[in-house]
Amino acid sequence: MLQAPSDRSWWREAIIYEIYPASFKDSTGSGLGDLQGLLEKLDYIESLGTLTLLRISPQNDFGYDISDYHHVHEPYGSMETIKAVINQCHQRHLHVIFDLIDGFRIDTVNMYSKHGFADAAVVDSGERFQPAGHLLTNGPRLHEYLREMKRDAFDKDGAISIGELPDTPDLDQVLEFVSHSRAELDTCIQFDLAKIDCDETRVLHLRPWKLSDFKRITIDSQLLAGEGHDGWPMTYTENHDRARSVSRFASDSPRYRAASAKMLCLYLLTLSGSTIVHQGQEIGMINMPSQWPMDEYKDPATQEYLATVPRRDERDREFAERSVKRPARDHGRQPMQWDNTRHGGFSSTLGKTWMRVNDSSSDINVARQEGDEHSPLEFFRRLAHLRITERDVFVYGSFEMLDPDREETILFIKRGGGKVALVALNFTAEEQHYSLPPEVSGENLYLSTLGEEGETLGRLRAYEGKLYLCS
Repeated sequence: MLQAPSDRSWWREAIIYEIYPASFKDSTGSGLGDLQGLLEKLDYIESLGTLTLLRISPQNDFGYDISDYHHVHEPYGSMETIKAVINQCHQRHLHVIFDLIDGFRIDTVNMYSKHGFADAAVVDSGERFQPAGHLLTNGPRLHEYLREMKRDAFDKDGAISIGELPDTPDLDQVLEFVSHSRAELDTCIQFDLAKIDCDETRVLHLRPWKLSDFKRITIDSQLLAGEGHDGWPMTYTENHDRARSVSRFASDSPRYRAASAKMLCLYLLTLSGSTIVHQGQEIGMINMPSQWPMDEYKDPATQEYLATVPRRDERDREFAERSVKRPARDHGRQPMQWDNTRHGGFSSTLGKTWMRVNDSSSDINVARQEGDEHSPLEFFRRLAHLRITERDVFVYGSFEMLDPDREETILFIKRGGGKVALVALNFTAEEQHYSLPPEVSGENLYLSTLGEEGETLGRLRAYEGKLYLCS
């Protein structure tokens, strides 16, 4: 077991549902999401079995740049509306991680102390700015400051603290932040998975990634609360800063995208620790179509990147556009797809929404998946319920990766509460084979993401996931 029963706080068992208000639901017909729209969809959020994470900002950094902790960004609504959201969430037993309500997400947590301001080394002469994260993070007085912050602020109000830790890939270094005995942070968001396919000098340039690296990152995260450690992992496959996980890690083709969404869901919701799910992930939302022009990309980071591209000839611009489209942050910030009506049910405006709704909304939407037991949405709900009812194995259980070097499949074992679970996942469009460990038999198959019809022991179909559960 990862944690003693006395350590079982609500946030440890949380599936946190991250909401980007501008793209969640427009209640006024303005084309921009707002808090009233969020209020109207709280029943839906409750039905997912998740908590709620809100970020309200003035949009200088496309929505994740809190600068005023006393007021609500005016287009989203009023203080009265946000109070109504908080009250309605609490009535539904939903916590709100929104600055200083039930918890606090800190995206600069390892930048409070620096190593001076030396010039960064030039590693890419073609770029205006050079990587300097190692100079800006994890300075000599950082841990002193964090202990003071927890003691004098968070602990007094019973708030949890979730820190973002860029440029901190080493497990022992991460443990210095989240080890319970050090009393600094409750948990953290690591950036290893977020950057697995990013060029080290150009964040918006893709590089090839391997499933073995994906597994290594998974193992390191699970080790935070493994034997001999007293940290706590925060797991995710999507967030507001990255492309959609189906498009990124599996297949968004019409043939495989539903299977891919369920396979990735099985991976995420069976890992130990707390879990973050980004809005739309539960229905398998995918990236923007590659043929869309660049003026559909609204993120300042995307536009700033294109503005810095040398203009030697038109080929430079074409290459830059192709490079930036797939990893752009815009994909994770598109409007939520509620149904197959105009604007995907996000807005009733007769004009344009602030950001174009994905063309896939005609097929991938909440209304279409509601009640369909084979849909990604209903699969998510089933797994979220199982995760809580079998929390000893899926939230607090120990973790063992079985095939760390294989590039086509992931197999891991969870143990806890006298039960054993085996998770088998196929990350390819080709049939793959696997072997069951001695403690699991074919009779212990709990579910297949593709259904039991056509299921064969030891065989994984394209983008299939299987879960075995035994006592």
